[in-house]
Formats: sequence, C-alpha cells, structure tokens
Amino acid sequence: MPSEPIQTAPSISGVVEDETGQPVSGVEVTLFTGSIPQRTSTNDLGRFRFEAVPRGDYRLNFEKGGFFRLSDYGVRVTSESAEITVTLNHEYEMHSHVDVVASPHEVDPQQTRHEDELVAHEIREDPVPSSHTLQNALPAIPGIVQDNSGLLHIAGAHAEDTVYLLDGFEINNPASGLFNARVNVDAVRAVDVATGRYGARFPGAGAGVLALQTDTGDDHWRFGATNFFPSLSFQQGTHLGNWFPRMTFSGPVQKGRSWFSDSLSLQHDFTLVSELPPGSNTSQDWAGDNLFRAQYNVTPSQSLQANFLYNRESATRTD
Repeated sequence: MPSEPIQTAPSISGVVEDETGQPVSGVEVTLFTGSIPQRTSTNDLGRFRFEAVPRGDYRLNFEKGGFFRLSDYGVRVTSESAEITVTLNHEYEMHSHVDVVASPHEVDPQQTRHEDELVAHEIREDPVPSSHTLQNALPAIPGIVQDNSGLLHIAGAHAEDTVYLLDGFEINNPASGLFNARVNVDAVRAVDVATGRYGARFPGAGAGVLALQTDTGDDHWRFGATNFFPSLSFQQGTHLGNWFPRMTFSGPVQKGRSWFSDSLSLQHDFTLVSELPPGSNTSQDWAGDNLFRAQYNVTPSQSLQANFLYNRESATRTD
C-alpha cells in the first residue's frame, strides 16, 4: 500500500528590514500564542522562524533599541506556512516619555561574544561634559573607561588594542592605532561594542571591536541644526567664544533605491590669559569634520555603500 504523506504543522517565518531595505539583526520577536508567548530573535540576515504553529490568528511584536517598536502585527496561519516581511523604522524623533518594562534575559547558546549597544537618543541625552565630542558619551557602555587624556579603554586593555569601525570601515589612526577621528554625534544611530570571540576578520582586535553605525538617509528629506548661534566673549574686547555647531542633512537620490546623508560639525575653543599683554593673550582652536554617506540598493538583497569622513584642525599659540 502507498504510504500516506506525513503531515507537518505550519510555521511562521520572515525577515525584518529597515526603511532602506537592509536586514536588521538582533530584533526580539514575540509570538503571542495564548497564555505563554514564544520569543526568538533575528539572525545576521534579519530572518526569524517559529516552528510547529497551529492554525489560527496570531499577533507579533518586534522590538530593538534604536528602532520604533512594532506591536500587534497580525498573521493568519492556515494549512500553509506564513512568510512575512516586516519594516522597522529608525528612531528620528526625540521623546521625553520613558516606559520602563522588564523583559526576560534570554541566553543564546550560539552567541560566543559579549555585546553592548548605545543608541542615538542615549548618546544625545546622557549628561556628559563636552557632549559635542562622541568619545565622551561612550563610557556609558559597560566595560569602556575613558582616561584623563580622553582615550578609550575597552575591557581594561590599551586604547590601541581595539578595532574601531565606521559603518564597517576601520578608522583607527594608522600611526598610533587610536580612535581620534571626529564624528558628528547627531549622525550616529548606534554604537556596538563586542568583546570575546568576535571572529578572525578582526585580527588586530586584541580587546574588542567598537562599531559606529551612522545615518543612511531615507525617502524623506531631513535637516537638523544644533548650537547654531555663536557665543561671544566680551572680556578685554569682543571675541568669538566657545562654539560647537552641528548640522545634518539627508534625503533620497532615487526614492526606494538610493539615499544620502551629510553631517557637519565645527568646534571653536577660545582661551584668554589676562596676565599677558593684549594681542598675545588669546589662543583659538578650530576643528571640523564632515561625514558623507551614500547607499544604493543594487538588488533587493544587495546594496552598495560609500563613506567619506574629513577631519581638520588648526590652532594658534599652542606652544
């Protein structure tokens, strides 16, 4: 007699993308199946899967730091498995309302490294001295210590023992190995720090890997300015005082296919020594940086990205 086909329970699977079509890893996905919800997280390709799901209507929640939470996403399971595509949008707006929610801590046996993350609103809102300097906000991540000279030490190691990445490109100083590049804090979406077993593609990472993720742009035009109006010093004359303006601009080149973002920040430090004679009693330090980033989606699964970071600094009477 011919054998009867084996009936398998359907499943719910899918992929999570951002607004530019790039996969989002590490998204916590919750499936509500009654009194006990099921949880999983997306892999490096943004994919997730729930096996052996009975037929019926279900709700899914998607949550990750730095993205707007997506709740009550409806899915219907029939005799066929359900395959969905979900889009999560990055956080752009600033919020003053805080929800404190306890979430279970799950251990992933496939995770061989320790990871911590600092997202955009934490970088901008944490009260730190000289908040216009990105390096001053990073000690908020556990395991990072900043010394008196401003250098970052991860996992107790020397500053040059860490690999620093900007959207996947290494930005360590080629001479010293330090992280002394300037990046506009308003352009940073998230900072990820990994210690432990992070793979052979980072051979110079003796202590860990610190990765900066910056704004790509999307199908909406966006412009932002911070500390735009300069300050003046009237001590022994009129001088341009300490001034730290920042500007960001992003938008589409071709909607749904390519985007760009540009972020500029300036820094002017003014020092006056009243004991010195006029004309030689002041010093000024100018510094600036500009980060331009572009992305083009060649196919739904392939994208081409480019970054250009420019830093420059000049000072008078620094000897």
